[in-house]
Amino acid sequence: MRGRAISGSGLFLIELMLAIMIFALAAAICLRVFVASDQISAESVQLNRAVLSAQSSAESFKASGGDLNETARILSGFYEGVITEVQSDGSGRLAIVHDNIVEITRSSAERGLIEGVVTVSDLSGHLIFTIPVTVTEVTP
Repeated sequence: MRGRAISGSGLFLIELMLAIMIFALAAAICLRVFVASDQISAESVQLNRAVLSAQSSAESFKASGGDLNETARILSGFYEGVITEVQSDGSGRLAIVHDNIVEITRSSAERGLIEGVVTVSDLSGHLIFTIPVTVTEVTP
């Protein structure tokens, strides 16, 4: 009689340990999913900011008619740390260091079109977003 009571409580203890192990496994899986979702959310926020910066920079480039100095003047009201390198033929690069690094690279005008590329990188140099820009050259 006494042997049955011990084995009955032993079975209950094994069942309880099994339930705790299953609960711990489910909790570990849920924790891993929550950490992954936080990382995805942070990357999404970074991408959204990069797209907004690139669009603003591309629109400023278009509004200035492809002139990097004028683009720098327009964007300097929004950002600090505007750096321009403009060549004599009008090609060059405009870099803005803020939360991200926004670079506008302008090639020389061909066939009445000014082409450029806006790239957004994080501060470590990892490319986040790129958008091409084309402006119709207006000659006075």
